[in-house]
Amino acid sequence: MTGQTAPTFTTSGLANGNTVSVMMTSNDPCASPATPVQSQSITIADATPVLMITNPLLVCAPVSIDLTASPVTAGSGAGLTFTYWLDANATIPFANPRAVAVPGTYYIKAQSAGGCFTIKPVVVSIEQKINGIRYPTVTAMINSPLQLTARNQGAAYSYTWSPPTGLNFPNTRDPVFTNNTGLEYLIKITSPAGCVTVDTLLVRMNGPVTNGPAVFVPKAWSPNNDGHNDYLFPFLVNITRIKYFRIYNRWGIKVFETNIIGKGWNGIYNGNPQMMEVYTWTIETEAVNGTIYRSAGTSVLLR
Repeated sequence: MTGQTAPTFTTSGLANGNTVSVMMTSNDPCASPATPVQSQSITIADATPVLMITNPLLVCAPVSIDLTASPVTAGSGAGLTFTYWLDANATIPFANPRAVAVPGTYYIKAQSAGGCFTIKPVVVSIEQKINGIRYPTVTAMINSPLQLTARNQGAAYSYTWSPPTGLNFPNTRDPVFTNNTGLEYLIKITSPAGCVTVDTLLVRMNGPVTNGPAVFVPKAWSPNNDGHNDYLFPFLVNITRIKYFRIYNRWGIKVFETNIIGKGWNGIYNGNPQMMEVYTWTIETEAVNGTIYRSAGTSVLLR
């Protein structure tokens, strides 16, 4: 820039603290004074403000987000004035940035004391509330297994049934109910962001079981940790206890054994997921009338 002789001066390379002046020389031989005259200096006292934006964390409705909170603009330059807008050109003011209840993209304008400014977007994420519902009442037979199912909100959602009474796995979407009295369950459905919905299901009893004891083992199961059909276990009717439930692979190696009602095999043996194939199971139980009940069969592991 030094040494330019044009009648006008234009540059985009000035930085904060730079000084600009002009030396004026007349070509009039009668000029007074005859020597060159230097103008007053102009010091560049401002620059484009540094604006740092950190998008606020996702929240669950009806919680709102405060865009004026200090973490949103942490790391920005000192002495800036922040204003909030609905458009990228900062022509439509945002009336209430302290309580944003609608998800979307908004804009923050950071302006220095000298009038220079920067505009950047900020993204607001709000997970909308999902209202709880009451499921249709289901009817179960006394001490007869019944599959219960909550609505499917997504693969990453978690489920908690309360109370856990009568359920084999109260932290899955579809536990098995076996009980001698009816119950009303509250089903807590939690999103990956931690937002909670509570559904309700009433299980009503339909009187005593008239048929004898029985054991049912599914023909297949899929231990892929999706909360559905992850364990192989027996369904029991009029059975008071399990003496053993054993599972063998095709080489005759016992890969699982339990005597706990409701406990099953998740397809892992010696810390390793087992291959897809046919597994043999055997079971010995004691019925309500004291009779010993033995059974055997096969089930297929699917992934």
